[in-house]
Amino acid sequence: MLSQGVIQLPKTKTGPGTVILNADAQRLLQTQLDSHTSEWVFPKPKNGQPYSGVWVGQVWHRASLAAGLMDFTFHDLRHHGATVALNAGVNTPIVMTLGRWTKEKTMRRYAAVTDRSLRVAAEVVAGKTKEEAEQSVRAMTQEKAARRLQEQNQPSNGSKDWQQSPNYVTI
Repeated sequence: MLSQGVIQLPKTKTGPGTVILNADAQRLLQTQLDSHTSEWVFPKPKNGQPYSGVWVGQVWHRASLAAGLMDFTFHDLRHHGATVALNAGVNTPIVMTLGRWTKEKTMRRYAAVTDRSLRVAAEVVAGKTKEEAEQSVRAMTQEKAARRLQEQNQPSNGSKDWQQSPNYVTI
């Protein structure tokens, strides 16, 4: 099934499931499978058997901390994927199918609308095309980043008076 861009999960919380892979994930998994003879994607080198869930969780936790991600679990990737898809404009039924959710209410617990998406929507409501809105929000974000850099390079007396400025916008 990997050659078709899907994998079968024999055991999930809701039973067996199918996962649609993007091209990069498909290539990565195929390369890993081609590197050994085990049926498992990431087998133990000693016996070719799968790693335990506990071991995978411990390795994930150490890698997350090393990357500076505190309290980031493997399960958080479902939240991230749903949020990215929803904010990229993928419609709800497709996001639900990708995440294998049967109820929109459940999918909404996983997917969050980002501040950037809300700002683009506000610009569209104001009469801009989606492309103009995205360009406007991108410019606002770049201006804010430039202000932050400028503020970091100025001596500070420890106060946060700059947050009271009328030009301070949270993006």
